[in-house]
Amino acid sequence: MKLINNFFTVIFFFLCAKISAQGIDKLYVGMPDALHPTLTSQQRLELIEYAKAGQNDTTLNRYKKPVFLLKLDTLHQHLMVKNSGSTSFEMKVLDANSNEPMIAIIRTVCAPICHSLIEFYDFKWNRLSVTFPYPQATDWLDLEKAQKTEEGVETFQKILKYTFVSLSFQDEGQIVMAFNNSIDFLSDEDKKLVFSCMNTAPLLFQWSDLKWIREK
Repeated sequence: MKLINNFFTVIFFFLCAKISAQGIDKLYVGMPDALHPTLTSQQRLELIEYAKAGQNDTTLNRYKKPVFLLKLDTLHQHLMVKNSGSTSFEMKVLDANSNEPMIAIIRTVCAPICHSLIEFYDFKWNRLSVTFPYPQATDWLDLEKAQKTEEGVETFQKILKYTFVSLSFQDEGQIVMAFNNSIDFLSDEDKKLVFSCMNTAPLLFQWSDLKWIREK
């Protein structure tokens, strides 16, 4: 038993050392430009180093537009960047329950309604075939309340046929928060109709046992 405990202790410290050597800041600077085309590697380096030095959290992108570093959390391996007035980039290192953690990237575009896409990579920037269970607008519908209305559940489901969801990482743990923006797409009349039957809290998804699980 002692030998087994020592083995897992060695593995744990090996993983910690590996993550530390490739912290979120170094991963962001060294990532392929194709994954963050608005900034070159040199511009990403300047953005990180200026922020660390407490000088500035802003730089100019390829198109001479300002980019803002919103978060650089090296403890929780979490980074957030505002690329423009309508786009943002978020990155976090997650434990993949294997010999090597994975990198998760969220890109959000607001045009004008915000919607996010999430992707996963290994430390060599190979795309991983990890499936994220994107929620639908109807997942925020309080079915019990909707059933008691004159319109009924089917009416609400038809109104909520288009889904716009923005994602973000929680600082601690391996959790993605999903926020429903679908109501912004509706007419004023439909908004008033469905609002009282909609839950407003974000849905939470936990990375566990090599898959994403929605928390209840």
